[in-house]
Amino acid sequence: MSLPTPVILTQTSSQTFLDGRPCFSPDGTTVLFMRSPINVTSKNPYQSSAGPSAFYQVSISQPGTEQEYLSAANGPLTRPDWSWAAGNNYIAFTPGGETSGDQVGLIKAKSNTEPGKVTMLQLKGYSGPMNISYPSWYPDGKHLAVTNYADNQLMKISDKGVWQSNLTDTNLVWSGMCSVNQQSSDNICMAAQPPSSSGYQENNNNIYTQDSTKPPALFSAAPPGVGRAAWWSPDGSWIAYEGSDGSGSYQVYLQEAGQDSSKAIVVTDSAFGIQHPKWSVDGNSIVYAVACQQAVPNNPTPWQIEMIDVSSYVNAS
Repeated sequence: MSLPTPVILTQTSSQTFLDGRPCFSPDGTTVLFMRSPINVTSKNPYQSSAGPSAFYQVSISQPGTEQEYLSAANGPLTRPDWSWAAGNNYIAFTPGGETSGDQVGLIKAKSNTEPGKVTMLQLKGYSGPMNISYPSWYPDGKHLAVTNYADNQLMKISDKGVWQSNLTDTNLVWSGMCSVNQQSSDNICMAAQPPSSSGYQENNNNIYTQDSTKPPALFSAAPPGVGRAAWWSPDGSWIAYEGSDGSGSYQVYLQEAGQDSSKAIVVTDSAFGIQHPKWSVDGNSIVYAVACQQAVPNNPTPWQIEMIDVSSYVNAS
């Protein structure tokens, strides 16, 4: 089967920004993403932002028409996840870039093009150190799973900012970004790795799944492969993630729940790498960020948002 042809959603006429971490609106017509200006003096192409990131949105039917959704004056704004729970229409996000501390942000969206009230939640009820990132909504629209990078652990919190429980055991795995199964909220997938004396390294991650009654189970291939940024399909049948077999750039992988990683399907062929795939509401499309050029020192890399149709893979009989 030939690979799907990407639709370039952002930076179709020029490539002057870092666009990343996209997600779909509840009606599936709009993609929300974070955008940062490029810092041309940076020596690190992966840390080349010249200022705080804002949220932008683009209609999937009108590529290249991206518009600011919420300005960086409210930020920096990163890692959005838009709740698909009926009547919710909240966007959760991480404020503060890489060092969000004990805060999670919520936007009560008025529409796909207009934000409403922005609320910053300072988490309560947890006594340990916190560096919160990557919120993922539960299907009830009232709870979030978040990654606490202060101790590489997943936590469940309420939409009021109250800690509910730790979801993972750091004696078993150190956790990164996670996603809650929208059909079975006791089931999560995550980037994770066994504890190590050398410390947490994201390039040592693979994809794990965990049911609330069982220990975490390896889902994607063990080293030398790498798996990160896993996200459940809306029907809970597939997981999309960014992966590498160690020989080239990161690509989008699809893997059916219950199948071993030998059945994983690579659905992109980016020369320079992709990040953070997310599913559409109908489960037929995936949106992700893609590097526009090779990352090299002293040459900051722009990223843009692309979308592919994966219906021929997930609906194959």
